[in-house]
Amino acid sequence: MNQRLEIPKNVDPRWASIIESCWHSDPACRPAFLELFQRLRDLQKKMPFSSRQPNPLQRKPTKRSSRQP
Repeated sequence: MNQRLEIPKNVDPRWASIIESCWHSDPACRPAFLELFQRLRDLQKKMPFSSRQPNPLQRKPTKRSSRQP
């Protein structure tokens, strides 16, 4: 099988590079978790984040998002 979706043309090349490295055909060539974490953290620091838009991981839960099934 081993088929991947095409990365959309409008995806930032830095993100595309990370995605492609995780998709390497040789698992030994894929980034280790720590390397991936560092690359994502570094990229996040370079990305502008609107001050009007809270970081999704820092938002307070709403009644709707915190409902139990």
